[in-house]
Amino acid sequence: MIILLILVVLLVAWALQLMQRALECKEFSLMLAGTLVATSAAGLLAVYSLMGSYMGYMHGTAHRLSAYDFSSLEIEFATMPVEPVQTLSAQPEETSSNL
Repeated sequence: MIILLILVVLLVAWALQLMQRALECKEFSLMLAGTLVATSAAGLLAVYSLMGSYMGYMHGTAHRLSAYDFSSLEIEFATMPVEPVQTLSAQPEETSSNL
């Protein structure tokens, strides 16, 4: 977490430096580069927060499943009734030659 925050702060500082240089030199490409770097820092934080929420959800799900007693679900697959599968036979359609 701390490494991520340091990385984001460094990216934002770099973006601000690029934008400041863009204003001094009146260079559009530097402003665009600064905007892209700032956007990447925001995207990095967004992905980290989304993945943190997802991993927390999955961690909670694992704990709920480990606390569940699956012994009541003992099923012997060999003794389960199997119904026969009916196949559809293709019958040729009658064509009428009344034109």
